[in-house]
Amino acid sequence: MKYIKLLIILISCLIGGFQIGKTSFKKGYLNGIILGSIIIFIFLLFSIFLNSLKISTLIYYFIILIATTLGSILGINKKKT
Repeated sequence: MKYIKLLIILISCLIGGFQIGKTSFKKGYLNGIILGSIIIFIFLLFSIFLNSLKISTLIYYFIILIATTLGSILGINKKKT
């Protein structure tokens, strides 16, 4: 079940990054990093309040950042000019 939750979050971050990349004019990767950082910050607040901050959680957040950045890069490359 936790792999399904990971997959759903990764797909939504990838789609969100793709949408951000399509609307940006330059440096889509930077917009993806900003969006990923915002998402990670929100998840990090939940982890701190629930006392569930572990090294595996930080790796999970890094994967989210990569997915958002990758989606943004794909979005800026697929943008119609």
